[in-house]
Amino acid sequence: MRRAKPTDEQRKLEYLFRRHLKEQHDIDTEDWFEECFIKEHLEGKHTLIPASIFSSPSNSGLSTLESIVKYLRENGRMRNKNVAALLGRTPASVWITYRNASAKNSRTILAVKTGIFIPTNVVSEKGLGVLEGVSLYLNQHYGMTYSAIAKLLDRDPRTIWTACSRAKRKLAK
Repeated sequence: MRRAKPTDEQRKLEYLFRRHLKEQHDIDTEDWFEECFIKEHLEGKHTLIPASIFSSPSNSGLSTLESIVKYLRENGRMRNKNVAALLGRTPASVWITYRNASAKNSRTILAVKTGIFIPTNVVSEKGLGVLEGVSLYLNQHYGMTYSAIAKLLDRDPRTIWTACSRAKRKLAK
């Protein structure tokens, strides 16, 4: 999908947002962000999660949601209440998810710089499972194949194909 040529104001906003991501979140990306996405991020309505957390050796055995919650709690130093607001969940469910993730794996999740990020609003999408939302986002936004997504998320390619197919079917309704 082609986007319209950005105005000077949009270029400035994108530049400032990329600078904010680099300085505040240590995120260096060439991704293009819509103006509404930038405003919502700056208002604290969502943040970006490095996709490398899913295939990190320090992440073995965790589900997609457990990885995200553990990353936001430990690396992002966020409270249950804030994580819950970002992910569209209750603080109690975030606490339980974090407790379960910590019991499975006590190591801190390491994020490697890959330039691939997933916005938390993808995870909070109503009607989609976490793996469905993340897989579909990576497929549509980055144009990644199912096998590449599977490798990145440390899942079987057939699982990713199923998750993407279900997500597309749910969104088509």
